[in-house]
Amino acid sequence: MKASQAPSASKVDMVDVEDNRKKATTIRRIAHKTFFRKGNRWIDSTVTPEAEKNAIEIKQFSDAYFELTRRQTAQQNQYMVFKDDVTVMLAGQVYHIRRQ
Repeated sequence: MKASQAPSASKVDMVDVEDNRKKATTIRRIAHKTFFRKGNRWIDSTVTPEAEKNAIEIKQFSDAYFELTRRQTAQQNQYMVFKDDVTVMLAGQVYHIRRQ
């Protein structure tokens, strides 16, 4: 995947009490992970508040970012490309990927 391409994310269908379907804008599923919108960032559903305290912070598209992507699989790398900040668990380590 090219760095400029966003992962293909599917928004989750939500059904209200009147059985109307709409797309949720605060939940994203990408491959095998679900992300929840919290403030101005996306958080991997597998990240606990305790694990988040030990997150490694990396600026998107920095040298450290590309070093990390080289160590991950293509599937794992798609979790790191959002238009907003993202907190994700990869191989047991939590990363906070900052856009700026």
